[in-house]
Amino acid sequence: KLRIADGRAVGVEALMRWMRNGRPVATPDVFIPLAEKAGLIEDTTWYALSNSLQQATARNGLSVAVNITPGMLHQRDFVEMVRSAVSTWAVKSGGLTLEITEGALIVDFEQATARLARLREFGVRISIDDFGTGYSSLSYFKKIPADELKIDKSFVMRMLSDEADQRLVETIITLAHQFRLDVVAEGVEDQRTLDVLARMSCDYAQGYLIAPALDAEQLEIWLRANSGY
Repeated sequence: KLRIADGRAVGVEALMRWMRNGRPVATPDVFIPLAEKAGLIEDTTWYALSNSLQQATARNGLSVAVNITPGMLHQRDFVEMVRSAVSTWAVKSGGLTLEITEGALIVDFEQATARLARLREFGVRISIDDFGTGYSSLSYFKKIPADELKIDKSFVMRMLSDEADQRLVETIITLAHQFRLDVVAEGVEDQRTLDVLARMSCDYAQGYLIAPALDAEQLEIWLRANSGY
């Protein structure tokens, strides 16, 4: 995750992969629903949180973002699970970001926002992931207890060739800033796109231009070269 203003790497997003003998067995859009059906999503989420925070702590408190499924957000003990992980690894305020899709909020908006507000009380940042692809509404900007929006990569990757997508990206950035939300652009794959986002005053960028998905050893090397961690 790159801060566009100064080009500094300020955090990472944890990605889960199911591998066997160095090769992928299935993609997350396949195995995460399977974990939910099998009743394993709680264990899977705990593993993602604990493992990510352990690695972040070992890297001088590197900020890390973890994706949360809609079903997990509405689990009765979810907030306590996150609190336990944060406490176990002594995570500094702002050191953990939970990425929630818009769809996760629609299931039970009042319950979801109440839980997000509780998470923020002990220093967890909330990010609305894939913004623009779900149930986007202007009312979200004043109702969701969030810290940032992530613009879906489908808009970012097309904005140089589609004027409508470029306007949409710029509008989201401007509106989000009016509500004091940071903005992350996903799917940044070339310098020209990054330059346009900089002119739009977008806060952060993610994508293959910055770094591909890396394992722990590769990440260590990349961070040393790019961020001073």
